[in-house]
Amino acid sequence: MPRRDLGAAFFAAHGLSATEALSITVTRQLPSEAGATAAGCDLEKQRMIYVAPFAEFRKNTSWFGVPIDRALSRSLATHEAAHAIASCNFSIPNPTIQAKEYLACVAMFSSMPTALRQKALAGMPVESFDSFDRFTPLLYMFDPMRFGAGAYRHFSALPEPASVIRAVLTGKALTD
Repeated sequence: MPRRDLGAAFFAAHGLSATEALSITVTRQLPSEAGATAAGCDLEKQRMIYVAPFAEFRKNTSWFGVPIDRALSRSLATHEAAHAIASCNFSIPNPTIQAKEYLACVAMFSSMPTALRQKALAGMPVESFDSFDRFTPLLYMFDPMRFGAGAYRHFSALPEPASVIRAVLTGKALTD
């Protein structure tokens, strides 16, 4: 996969960056920690990002209700890279799954080409979430696509999104 922004510009716009080198491995065999249905993962402690090759990812046929193409495959890599960049910036020891996924989804959707983002959001019609209380571990575990689309819609409707990113990173939002 050619070197791309993969969410770095999103975090840089909010004064954040990776504090350590990140490594992305494209492999058909994801680590067991990823789970049987995953197409990518970030192993935080090892600072390793894994994504399935395009041909493997495309076997899923769609993601966020959109047929998988190379742009969507880059979005998968952006999501995993966003996990890694966010993990370099958390100031709390054990952020919740909803905090990690919220930031990864927001960075991913924010980094998508506009037309692709519009298609992906249209493919995941969900009501707008007006509160962090709606972003629960159960929602993520049972409907990660709805969680992701809801996170972006919530974030993009905020008057000061940068302050929300800081609140999530410092544990003032999306805690248990």
